[in-house]
Amino acid sequence: MVYEAVRENLRKLVQSKAPGCKELLITGHSLGGALAALSAPDLLNDVAANLAPIVYTWAEPRVGHPDFVRLFDTRVNICYRIVNLWDVVPHLPPVLALYEHEGSSLHIDSGLTFDVVHNHLLITGYAPGLASWNAHHPQPGGALVGKTV
Repeated sequence: MVYEAVRENLRKLVQSKAPGCKELLITGHSLGGALAALSAPDLLNDVAANLAPIVYTWAEPRVGHPDFVRLFDTRVNICYRIVNLWDVVPHLPPVLALYEHEGSSLHIDSGLTFDVVHNHLLITGYAPGLASWNAHHPQPGGALVGKTV
């Protein structure tokens, strides 16, 4: 498993940086999103037990069975999975494999194209949809996600 390959280094990094922090932002795209979802409850078990985790993923595939999702959703208060409607990766593995998504989803529409790579990339498959979502959902003080400073 990929997470097991990076787990010890990640735990050491978070443990060294955690003192004095109040929140832990965990984010990733595609495989990185899957790793973000797997790492959040793991880090909260001991290394980052006093930090409030915030998880944002883009194009994350399903990573857990129902027991993992229940554990995740009870431990992690803020988790948004940003999903382009036309990206195939968030639909994997198939529902028949009994995998589910954790957290809350924010579905965006970056426009239909049959180019699966175009739909999956952040710059072409996600940025236009985030810009459109932000334009139609103004927030006090600016955009909710995808804000450029």
